[in-house]
Amino acid sequence: MYQESLNSLNTLFDGYAYFQTEAPPQNLIPYIKWSLPEVQGNYIFINDPIQIRFKRGYINTLFGNINFQEHKLKLFIKDIDGNFTLIPDTGLKWLSNESSTLFPDEETWQNHLSANQILSNFKKDDILSIDMTGLHVYKSNNRYELFLIGMKRRDILNEEQAKSKNVLKLGEEYFNILSSITFTTSKFNSFDRLIRSGISENNKIAPVIISGNETSLSADFQDVLNTYVNAQIEYKKTLVDYEYGMAQSSKDSVALVSKEAVEHTKLLLRTAMDSLDEQFRLIALAINSEVLFSDSENKLRVYALKNADEKIETIWIKLPEPQKLKTNNISMGRFICELFFDSQQVDSKIFNSDTSQIIFKLRTSININELNKLKLKTAYIKDFKDDLNNTLPNLPDNIQNNHHRYDRPSFKGLTPGTVEVEGISVRTVDEQGVVMEIVEIGIG
Repeated sequence: MYQESLNSLNTLFDGYAYFQTEAPPQNLIPYIKWSLPEVQGNYIFINDPIQIRFKRGYINTLFGNINFQEHKLKLFIKDIDGNFTLIPDTGLKWLSNESSTLFPDEETWQNHLSANQILSNFKKDDILSIDMTGLHVYKSNNRYELFLIGMKRRDILNEEQAKSKNVLKLGEEYFNILSSITFTTSKFNSFDRLIRSGISENNKIAPVIISGNETSLSADFQDVLNTYVNAQIEYKKTLVDYEYGMAQSSKDSVALVSKEAVEHTKLLLRTAMDSLDEQFRLIALAINSEVLFSDSENKLRVYALKNADEKIETIWIKLPEPQKLKTNNISMGRFICELFFDSQQVDSKIFNSDTSQIIFKLRTSININELNKLKLKTAYIKDFKDDLNNTLPNLPDNIQNNHHRYDRPSFKGLTPGTVEVEGISVRTVDEQGVVMEIVEIGIG
């Protein structure tokens, strides 16, 4: 009906309504589009920036204005012992994303407008970026919770009054909890140290040479992987649609909506993940069961599996900590891992769902003395850029991948270049504006 009414209009018009609220919102969860670290996400490194993308462009005005200290946003880190540490204002930076999140009704309206009118009235989304480098707020291999704290509750004077209220007690005062994020830090201080955890004195990783059975990486694996990827995407999109009351799915030709749709897509994702892990396990068992169940001993391990002719045809990588792999179309992965032989990329690989293990199949078997021609190239993405860009509906070109509720655009406010981190790692910004940490190591 709304669309039909729009199509019947011959002219455009603007309508305005003014109203006053008592104070900024007491709950920021509906306003948050995504965060790094993700809620209950994979391990993060202690120098990773904390980044929160909001769905609107006025959050900084509500909570970041220093002239309104009463409403000013404060961030605290809580450790497992219950201690709170305030993140200083010097570590906080408000940025403006280059796109605006459109709600479904806004998207419908913008689709109706002509190209030169589109998105002219939407303020770009706010981003809160917290640089954790050098703050020493938390330690590696620990569990933490990040609290976004709002105004002080003058109406709450004791713990009895605080019951059933979403508040946090700091000292003798109570404050509104606007949002919180729980996460775990890696046992390694940086991605660089994780990747280099297995290197020897010659700055290379010495592979463990062990016998392995000849087997092909099943073509079925790619089909299973694609099913897993699509299940990830559908679950992500359904979660987003659920926020707007639009979640829908189907089971055996029966339409599902709301929470039933979310639970159904979640079940499909879990089933697809189990299938991926089972496919990996069957192939890995056929190659070498000993390696499959071996302990990485808290360092990156490389196994070179030789065949009956004493030639290497399989390289097996075991990570000391799970890192979600990003392939061309996996939506949420942050870890890139590629193997090269004589500068040629080894394309054939399989991996399990948490990417704690990756198996590469060489195009042709090589001699043991040629192992030093192998190089492992890895990268860790520190923010996301349109991870769902091939999965959106058929939107107009001026909206596609840029102003949609599903997108996860990059931080274009960051300056391209390299920055030293602890004198070891470099944080680079690639030509597309994606911040990533790149580490290359030799094998041999």
